[in-house]
Amino acid sequence: MPEDRRLDYMPLTEVARAHRNPKKHDSVGIARSMDEFGVVEIPALDERTGRLVAGHGRLDVWLAAAAKQQQPPSGVKVGPDGVWLVPVLRGWASKDDAHAEAYLVGSNQLTINGGWDDPGLAKLLDDLAAEDNSLLRVTGFDDDQLDKLLSSTDTLGDPAGGFLKDMASQPFGQTVEQQPPPQGPPDYDWPPPPQTYTPGEPGGGGDEEGPVGPQLPPEFPPTAYGPAGTAAQYAPVSWVLHADARTRLRAVLRHLQKTRELATSAEAVNALVDDYITAHNITIEQAEEQPA
Repeated sequence: MPEDRRLDYMPLTEVARAHRNPKKHDSVGIARSMDEFGVVEIPALDERTGRLVAGHGRLDVWLAAAAKQQQPPSGVKVGPDGVWLVPVLRGWASKDDAHAEAYLVGSNQLTINGGWDDPGLAKLLDDLAAEDNSLLRVTGFDDDQLDKLLSSTDTLGDPAGGFLKDMASQPFGQTVEQQPPPQGPPDYDWPPPPQTYTPGEPGGGGDEEGPVGPQLPPEFPPTAYGPAGTAAQYAPVSWVLHADARTRLRAVLRHLQKTRELATSAEAVNALVDDYITAHNITIEQAEEQPA
């Protein structure tokens, strides 16, 4: 007869692992997650064998932490003798050893097979990082992985999204259609090298030979980033930063956005520059002067 599922607290030293478990674990990530959230997912025990069929990574983290006499995470109790009492799901029994091992592998692989909706994941992680970068760390992703996701999925991160929102706003609240920055056709060498024209040839327009500036090919997509009063008020700026410098800069800009209730990272950059100017008591003209 099938048993009802139940939650029991077992002495940590009495929880037995499966004879074979080829799954590897991110022990550092699991420990970080349990420090933040406590115990949410419960290891499952096979009543037929008395051994785990799920939760070996959590068991490893608990054993290591208990051996170092660390405080147990929320959801783990401590018995009168000081032994940790850990939550375990009980009431399920396998038919035989093959049945148990098939479940052990399937409970891991079916999650892996599901994969991610990469654009949705990139947006969710970027929102978490903007809210609190420490929350990004407990997801198992880091800043570099988030950057790769944003790039590979063409998903706009928080700074880029805020910039485009600014680009589309006119002084009186009117908006223009947003278009991505122009990109050249595949394998098109842009900008092209200077060209010359010969008097009398189509497009010459003059009496002497001379250089002609780079010309957009007919198929080059148009851009709406030109009308006065819209994008003409903005100047895109980019930097190439070392990974460590990028992490610090993003953290400072997000801190400025939160503490000063700024709408975009662009406003945070302005605030950072204003702080520097005020702290050093200089003017823009002085800052632009070339050193002797």
